[in-house]
Amino acid sequence: MIEFKRNPVSLTFGVEAEFQILDVKSLDLVPRAEELMSQTTLKGLSKELFKSTIELISPVCRHVGEMDKFFESSYSILQQESRPLNLCFAATGTHPFAHYSERQVTPTPRYHALLEQKSRWLLRRTAVYGTHVHLGMRSGDECIRFHNFFLRFVPHLIALSASSPYWHGLDTDLAACRPTMFESFPTGAIPYHFKTWEEYQNLVEKMLRFGSIQDLKDIWWDVRPSPEQGTLEIRICDSIASRMELLAIVAFIQMLGYWFEDHQDDENANLSPPLWVLRENKWRALKDGMKAFYILPDTSGSCNLKDEITNWLQVLVPYYVERNALKYHEDLLTILNIGNSSSRQRKKYKETSSLEAVAKMNVDEFSSGRPAF
Repeated sequence: MIEFKRNPVSLTFGVEAEFQILDVKSLDLVPRAEELMSQTTLKGLSKELFKSTIELISPVCRHVGEMDKFFESSYSILQQESRPLNLCFAATGTHPFAHYSERQVTPTPRYHALLEQKSRWLLRRTAVYGTHVHLGMRSGDECIRFHNFFLRFVPHLIALSASSPYWHGLDTDLAACRPTMFESFPTGAIPYHFKTWEEYQNLVEKMLRFGSIQDLKDIWWDVRPSPEQGTLEIRICDSIASRMELLAIVAFIQMLGYWFEDHQDDENANLSPPLWVLRENKWRALKDGMKAFYILPDTSGSCNLKDEITNWLQVLVPYYVERNALKYHEDLLTILNIGNSSSRQRKKYKETSSLEAVAKMNVDEFSSGRPAF
């Protein structure tokens, strides 16, 4: 029996944001997470699989304004206290020229166990960076309803957060190559559609019994229930390049949650796209970002993904207004207008023919908190 830790209030939220640790001169990844954590006073930092990664975990928040204050303060402290160490940071899904084979694994029992259980080559390819958003749920069955609803928004969130066009110095021809790293694992990528919490439990218990997973953390779906925290965890986003974009995307996720809370009895809100549509839409967003053509959930037609996001933003205006969050609505419109991080990185490379210049822009966007217009 998998117990779900019930949250007294639904749609509280928290964020786990993974950052690249870079040397200020070379702008290459460096394995200095443990040293950084021993020197900084910043709370909420956590080690990850690779020593060149640091994760910042937010407190549980009710409103995006609270999250804004946390990240503004945390980014400031992190950058100030890293200067004497000659370190800087970037928040993109991949580093433009670093090689995954050079990454060093953090020496913890769990990470060494993962290396033993999985193909080392496949696991080392996951030297990539993401942003995970947790939404508080009042029950397991509520979590499953929201889980099914958010499956259709995987392409939207890929397109908005896409920041991984380069891999080992090569242009992948994808807006986001990071999510493809998890497609190799049977417990990664698009999750299943569940009718009830009991159906989810039955599947997970069989995965545990047959050794497909050792614990729930081995499930790397794009969207997954997180029973121990009482949340729905949305894991599809690349690491989000600037603080402005991070908060705008997180607010969008929360407002979608509020909309569904009000409409979860509506047939259209509960429409479950066929698996082939979910996979096809995800692929189109990975390839073309906001320029992708999105197949509608009822398969009645398709539309430009940028227009689809714009239409949802219009629907959600009352939810932003009610929560005094229109600033984040406007910021998301800005992302739609100027392009995501991947498009900005490619533009910088076209201007400079230099991946070092791309890496420098990524550092500057992290530092300033805003995308380079």
